[in-house]
Amino acid sequence: MTRANSSKQRGRFNACHRNQRTASSQAGLTLVELLVALVLGLVLILGVLNIFVANRETFRVTENLARIQENARAGFDFMARDVREAGQNPCGTNIVANVIRKTGAIPWWADWNSGPIIGVDGSVDRTDIVAFGTTTNARVAGTDAVLVIRAEQDEKAVINHQAGTFEMTLKAVTGLVADDVVLACDMQGAAIFQLGTVSTGLSLISYDPSFATLNCSDQLGYPTPVNCAAPPVKVFPAGAVLSKLSASFWYIGYSANGTRSLYRTRIKKSGTVMTTEPEEMVTGVQDLQMTYLTKNVSTEALATDWVAATDAVFDPGVGAWSEVNVSQVVAARIVMTLQSEENVGTNNLPIQRQLIHVVGLRSRDTLFSSTP
Repeated sequence: MTRANSSKQRGRFNACHRNQRTASSQAGLTLVELLVALVLGLVLILGVLNIFVANRETFRVTENLARIQENARAGFDFMARDVREAGQNPCGTNIVANVIRKTGAIPWWADWNSGPIIGVDGSVDRTDIVAFGTTTNARVAGTDAVLVIRAEQDEKAVINHQAGTFEMTLKAVTGLVADDVVLACDMQGAAIFQLGTVSTGLSLISYDPSFATLNCSDQLGYPTPVNCAAPPVKVFPAGAVLSKLSASFWYIGYSANGTRSLYRTRIKKSGTVMTTEPEEMVTGVQDLQMTYLTKNVSTEALATDWVAATDAVFDPGVGAWSEVNVSQVVAARIVMTLQSEENVGTNNLPIQRQLIHVVGLRSRDTLFSSTP
């Protein structure tokens, strides 16, 4: 073999070898390599999904806790504002006459002298206000409630009072209409009565029983006899004040979707008839428990412990919450249990939080502490 032929053969061999290596490098992934790549990809995706789910659950828990806190703040704010003002009137007097008894009995929403704040234990069914039940707006059995009566903050100044014609001239009658139940007061006393007519042009109101269907008398003096026979005459001087009467009943009730909420029932005028209207104030409130701190108005001594609404000092037989009882409430301790809307707690259950708030009554240091 000549040298030239040998060189040609080596050249052909080298070229073939290079072609084989090029073909081998372009053959792609093997099955094992592909499976390894898929497993690694799945691990990565699962890790990302796990982080996403964990963050989503953390967000749900945080959001539900935030809602509980917001509901607690709103619930305590609404309720505490009412409880704090129990028994409040613009003059601060503790002598209150009441002629709202045309039918022989004072309705619960105007019975100031039986107690401008009355606690209701969870075992007591107030069927005259809101009865126990499971329907929408019904009260949840076993939960406490509280009734608060006070004067609204819409004071009207009295210019003149003509007791003989049952009329008062006010500085303004804005917001007042016929059949409204109001409280008029000065530093010597107050009276609760219904308006018969309201004249906007003259800023004049009348409480004549011929038109005011709830009034049993045309005299506003204290005390009003049970049978409303010949009560004392009361003339409110210029500078006296008149406000609408407000009565609120706070309780735990069932909402339209079957969950529990904090409710407030208030009086509402329907023609000449006074009715009640429940309002759903805060959702997610599962329970309400209340206790009360009392003060002996004779000795000025505070009680040493909180008591329940059914405690002996509130025995209805001795005028439990009324002016005849020497022990008067000066503060209320409100315990609310709130629940999350979603099942984001342990074992896929809702989160529950119990919060406590103490409210001092502004008017109770002097209310019913003296006699006329």
